[in-house]
Amino acid sequence: MQLFQIESYKMYTEQPEQSIFVPHAHDFFELFCFLSGNALYSVEGNIYSLSPGDIIVLRNAEMHYLILRKSTPYMRFSIYFKPDHGLSREDQAVLLAPFMDRSIGLYNHYQASQFRDRHWVYYLEQLCQTDEPLRQQIYLSTILRELADCFPLVKENAATLYTDNIIKVTHFIDSHLTQSLSLDEICDRFYISKAQLTRNFKRNLGTTVGDYIITKRLLLARSMILDGQNPTNIYLQCGFHDYSAFFKAYKKKFGYTPKNTNKYFIDSEEM
Repeated sequence: MQLFQIESYKMYTEQPEQSIFVPHAHDFFELFCFLSGNALYSVEGNIYSLSPGDIIVLRNAEMHYLILRKSTPYMRFSIYFKPDHGLSREDQAVLLAPFMDRSIGLYNHYQASQFRDRHWVYYLEQLCQTDEPLRQQIYLSTILRELADCFPLVKENAATLYTDNIIKVTHFIDSHLTQSLSLDEICDRFYISKAQLTRNFKRNLGTTVGDYIITKRLLLARSMILDGQNPTNIYLQCGFHDYSAFFKAYKKKFGYTPKNTNKYFIDSEEM
């Protein structure tokens, strides 16, 4: 019985460059395990300091990217997954609690010292090496159980480096994607100047406020289309005022049209 759809990767770069690490979000869950290097990790403007063995958990549509401190040899595991039909609601509630039972950009960081032992490193290594579906399911389920056990401790001891309430701004945007969102409205609500908001957004998220909003709206639209809704009926619900603008932005972002989403999404590298 298949519990998850899984893809796994191990990456090593001798001389990494910041240009290859761009802000992005996707439609699946991710486990990012930092193995070596000198870097920070930004999730929705919340910046986490990384040490070897640390894990970052990411749910669908969380904007994130790696911030290099120095171009030293960099290595990581990345596990991408989605729940499948074999995962019961009860197990899903437990295993995905670290991903879903929190606000975006909060409690993403699991320090290596918070785990009871180092077995999870072995499981991640094996998950990236094996092609056997059953072993993949077992390794991922075990890792997710370890994370679920650590989740209360992470919430209790969370240490963050974000400044200027950027995380509050991203929370506000995410909860108002279907409504009007102008720079003036956001600045007025948070008593911040346009220049300061733009500067802080670029520093913490690596992107502009406008690009962030567009990306989140397009991810919302794609999710609705994959749930069976008609593209011509949902663009207004996703904050776009005309279908032409929505169509162009969607195709530019994903490389295929809204109506072809199901075909291209299933065949794409995104899972």
